[in-house]
Amino acid sequence: MRRTIPEGDSPLHARAGTAERALLGALLVNNDTFDRIAPVRIGASHFGAHGNALIFSAIASLICRGQLADVITVHDLLCERNEAPRAGGLPYLNSLAAECASATNAIRYAEIVVEQALLRQLIFVTSEIQASVSEPAGRNVHQLLDHAQKLIGGLGEQTVKRDAVPIAAAAARFIEQLDQRISGGIARDVVSTGLTDLDKALHGGLLPGRLYVLGGRPAMGKSALAGTVGSHLAAEQVPTAYLSQEMPEEELTGRTLAQWSDISIDALQADNPEAVQSDFWARLVTAGQLAATATLFIDETSGLTLLDVASKARTLKRKSGLRVLIVDYLQLMVGAEEKRHSQIETITRGLKSLAKELGISILLLSQLNREIDRRTNKRPLLADFKDSGSIEADADVVMGIYRPEQDDPDTPYPGCAELHILKHRGGKLAKVLLAYKGMATKFHDYHGAPPLDSAVESRGQRARKGFDRLPHRHADT
Repeated sequence: MRRTIPEGDSPLHARAGTAERALLGALLVNNDTFDRIAPVRIGASHFGAHGNALIFSAIASLICRGQLADVITVHDLLCERNEAPRAGGLPYLNSLAAECASATNAIRYAEIVVEQALLRQLIFVTSEIQASVSEPAGRNVHQLLDHAQKLIGGLGEQTVKRDAVPIAAAAARFIEQLDQRISGGIARDVVSTGLTDLDKALHGGLLPGRLYVLGGRPAMGKSALAGTVGSHLAAEQVPTAYLSQEMPEEELTGRTLAQWSDISIDALQADNPEAVQSDFWARLVTAGQLAATATLFIDETSGLTLLDVASKARTLKRKSGLRVLIVDYLQLMVGAEEKRHSQIETITRGLKSLAKELGISILLLSQLNREIDRRTNKRPLLADFKDSGSIEADADVVMGIYRPEQDDPDTPYPGCAELHILKHRGGKLAKVLLAYKGMATKFHDYHGAPPLDSAVESRGQRARKGFDRLPHRHADT
């Protein structure tokens, strides 16, 4: 349905009307103009004057049929449709053609018509938002904000201008860029996670426009892994935002400083004097100096909506050039839909769209279903993600973190973590081994022997292999 406000004598209508007449005249005088204005993606719905919309529709129909569209043929088609009187009749068509001195500026005329149409629709949308606020009909403030976002977002989608690209041109550009990357001419637009094997599995690191989902059971380390990646990116001057709905600012800051300094969390909490290393202050000062130049932005707001996340991301993109957004975590976000499944679906689809819109990488943390605790082998599967249907559909990469020592303190692989890549659009599924340093809630590259793929081994099996009982390791969320 075309949304417009009534025609009138305002400057908005006057400018739109002038551009509409100039464009229609250019089309009637030179039908080749129709192909030239195609990239503007203009349609009959963009015309403010209903008669002009009818004329444009008739012109477009004739040209698309391969027929000539001039004053006579357009008038005949309008008569067939019983639209000639409402379109101004033959005298108005003659005046349009007569007023056209040149079709040279037709593209700009079309752009003005589209711009004025969006302004009219913006007036309509703001009026509708104002009306919904005045009469909320039982909706709370978050639902009203979501409603407003959808209305404004619909206008934003209309401003996207991208034409279909011939495969020949796309292939030539792809091969040229690949050749330049291989020869070292240009760097790929990818940011390293700081973890060598993970970068290899992800084709170099995090790519813009992509949604990455990281899931794990409680205490497996999904927040620690996200923090490890975030602190590395920030230290490398990659603008990164961490939206933590669970951890307060103080805790997240402490973790980041621990990751940069290798100081234990116990020491930073200042409630365990014995945990303070001899070079505690020297390390902390170094981490503080790094924090002074790092591009990490922390937000502890809880109960975020998709609108909240989008607003924060757009602001950071505009002010600081945001490149990576970490959201911790999906199940703590809220939506306007009644059913939770529908809320999750809206959120994941919206975050994917946001990543593409801003050209950023989004790392979204997620819980896993509790059913995984009933299995003998508790390594994550794609089906273990809560509301996995929308996650599987919208995410470009889905990963699950697993640390054997959390299920078996006697594991012969203490500190080893498995990151399972369960979905990889355009890439291979893989298992990446990482090392976890619990004292600093930090992950790094793993260099030990790879663990067995089987479930937790029995103590007797390990005894036969000569492994001794090992102490319980530091847990993390």
